[in-house]
Amino acid sequence: MNKNQMTRRQFIKTASAGSLATVVSTTVPVYGNLSSKAGKLAILGGQPVRMKPFPGWPIWDKENDEELLLSVLRSGVWSRNKVVAEFEKQYARLMGAKRCIGTTNGTNALLTSLHCLDVGIGDEVLVTPYTFVATIQVIFLTGALPIMVDPDPETFQINPEKMEEKISEHTKAILPVHILGLPANMDKINAIAKKHNLLVVEDACQAWMAEWKGKKCGTELEKPALR
Repeated sequence: MNKNQMTRRQFIKTASAGSLATVVSTTVPVYGNLSSKAGKLAILGGQPVRMKPFPGWPIWDKENDEELLLSVLRSGVWSRNKVVAEFEKQYARLMGAKRCIGTTNGTNALLTSLHCLDVGIGDEVLVTPYTFVATIQVIFLTGALPIMVDPDPETFQINPEKMEEKISEHTKAILPVHILGLPANMDKINAIAKKHNLLVVEDACQAWMAEWKGKKCGTELEKPALR
């Protein structure tokens, strides 16, 4: 069928089958392709990709977590306290980082990082468009301008090969996102940052414990020379 003659319903059905083919394939293709090997969609009577139900969420230890939570509530200190300090110490050790600052969520973590690096009005930040909305929001909240760099269609990570063409006299930082639990190419990103005297802030919200060449995502930065 000519693609120009395809109805929206046919397009959605074809695209869905192509997405399934991507999921069950042993390698991730550049683009989702419709394959006869993909079989029929489960919703249409085919074999489901997953046969077992997903585990319940949240997962927590009633004996330990409940008492710890109640102790914080009863203390009357609902901000920074010894529990937060202990979490930061242990999480830094787990990540192989020198230190850790606990925030209420990933959005505030990014915003805090950008503010600490003095990213603000008049600055530009290179970032991928393929991410959660908060990654872009925090750049706007600092007063800076997000500059979109296309993702690599094979990995879905920000494409370092597309970065330098987006750098201008106003570019101050690169904000790579380790999307889908996979690491971005930090070797190339850090090299570009060093070459152009840029800061790097990693968004590792979707990549806890993921690693790039033995380093946990979020700890890869080699401090560039600041302007």
